[in-house]
Amino acid sequence: MTLERGEPFVSEYTIDADPFGPEPELFTVKVLRRTEDLWSVTRFGDNYWWNGTEWDHRPYDGMKESMKDWQARHRWPLEEALEQGKIAVKHIYVNGLTYDDYVKICEERSCG
Repeated sequence: MTLERGEPFVSEYTIDADPFGPEPELFTVKVLRRTEDLWSVTRFGDNYWWNGTEWDHRPYDGMKESMKDWQARHRWPLEEALEQGKIAVKHIYVNGLTYDDYVKICEERSCG
């Protein structure tokens, strides 16, 4: 897809583990356009890694890894980024708990 100057375009998608469940904002990732053809999966400044299990901070000056190498592992075409986002919400931990843990606790306590 070629972007034209002045034309509206989608630049962000939000993926929630369950928008109607307990604490949905805690278990949300963003899929953000980074270049014309590549997207990243992010959460609070961390980026999801292509290995499908880890979150990673962007490199800073003085790190051994180059930005180009880092971006190669953290950028995908849109369809793949959306799929990675769906996987990524399963790898979010809040206070040591996954979304499924939160749901189970909420069911046991009859909350929300």
